[in-house]
Amino acid sequence: MKSPLKNSQSGFTLIEIIVTLVTASVLGTMMYSYASSSFSQSSLQIARLKDSLELHAVMENIISDYENHLESTAQWEAGHAYVAGDIVTPTTQNGYRYVCVTSGTSHATTEPIWKTTWSAAPDFGVSDITDGSVIWKEALSTLKNQVEANAYGTYSVVSDETKFIKFKPDGANFKEDDAGMADGDPATILKVTITNEEGGRLTSLFTITD
Repeated sequence: MKSPLKNSQSGFTLIEIIVTLVTASVLGTMMYSYASSSFSQSSLQIARLKDSLELHAVMENIISDYENHLESTAQWEAGHAYVAGDIVTPTTQNGYRYVCVTSGTSHATTEPIWKTTWSAAPDFGVSDITDGSVIWKEALSTLKNQVEANAYGTYSVVSDETKFIKFKPDGANFKEDDAGMADGDPATILKVTITNEEGGRLTSLFTITD
């Protein structure tokens, strides 16, 4: 009579269990490191995108203000009360617009001489114009002052790239020049360059006349 066979039981040895645990631990660490790195990079990219969008929003605000200047068609009136921010054009159009920078009442009878001659230093633009108790400033010069005063949001102004310029012939091309009135040709294009903490930059050019 044959003796019954012993039931053989299959299972993991202690070594196999240890190897499995170590392997799982290593894989888990690798997956965590990868996920953590991907999440950090993703967060950084989102933050940079947010900063970039905010900088674009600032420039859009500047452009919107500039367009509002161009759209203004209100003509100057004698003996009229003006408040800071009002924009007028001369009764005889000269292509320029002027912003009230000091509130008051315009002259009772005489329209001011609307200056269009730019100073030798292009950063200064057209000088202020006194009209009764009102003070006017050419609109683009006002826009530059507002940009430099950080009136449009959170940004930094690149000082040496925010100025009045012109373009002069340079062979078959043109080159940027900020020599002001030195050659009798005024620099009447406003160049604005802004930046953010991430080093992103935006530049726009604005002309003073229609």
